Amino acid sequence: MKKQLCIAFALVILCLSACALAEGTPVGVTSPGEEYISVPATTPVSFTPQPAATPVPAAASSRTVTIRRDGDVNVRSQARYDSAKIGVAKAGRTYALLDIAENGWYRIRLLDGLEGYISPKLVQGQPEAATTSRVIIRKSGNANVRKEADPASARVGVARAGRSYPLLSTAENGWYRILLGGGIVGYVSPKVVSRVSEPGENPDATPAPAADTADTGKTVTIRRQGNVNVRKEPTHDSDRVGVAIAGRRYPLLDTAENGWYHIRLGSGVEGYISSKLAK
Repeated sequence: MKKQLCIAFALVILCLSACALAEGTPVGVTSPGEEYISVPATTPVSFTPQPAATPVPAAASSRTVTIRRDGDVNVRSQARYDSAKIGVAKAGRTYALLDIAENGWYRIRLLDGLEGYISPKLVQGQPEAATTSRVIIRKSGNANVRKEADPASARVGVARAGRSYPLLSTAENGWYRILLGGGIVGYVSPKVVSRVSEPGENPDATPAPAADTADTGKTVTIRRQGNVNVRKEPTHDSDRVGVAIAGRRYPLLDTAENGWYHIRLGSGVEGYISSKLAK
């Protein structure tokens, strides 16, 4: 009799389990408060990928700040001391200055691209602006940009062949301290530099095609009172195409009817200067 009862009880359990499976209810021991969510096998689960965010281009900057040498500086997410720290600016290192907050704090860009704020009390002197000249890298190859004016110094970036970069200063050994597009500041050897542009010259502009006018074999020297604007046409209101440096000598190509000199700059750009400004 007991055997028959056990068999009947087992059959009941099997029937209940089969019914539960048919209804999609999980079988097993559940803990208090545990919930199961069953998804019918016939319901397709799809995922629509979201488009990747478009990166924001780095803002250009022609000014820099240098951290004091007595210690590293915390870079904050906002222009105040109680703001979250997002990075560290190294003592003695120079960084691109992006903006100045209303309370005087500087927004800078670190070498890894992060941007944040530092107190002006932690910076050496005032922000430094790039000179009006640019360093032009030789077209024979890219150039390593070093942390210090030394070939054994760590590399902080690369200056592209044929490109020009703002010149910040020149070290005693002749190395050029330049500002890369991403806000990185470093040094390049004069051996990898083609030349330094003249003030007011745009070395990245496409040079104007040389005129068919042959050199006369003569030269003109700019008076030493100051640099001279070189114009597209022999008039004061014509577009400026370059600058002739005070005291320098330039090839004379021709003389216009009104007496203006047609000269060629070192970059190959040709234009006119008033004869009153040269000798």
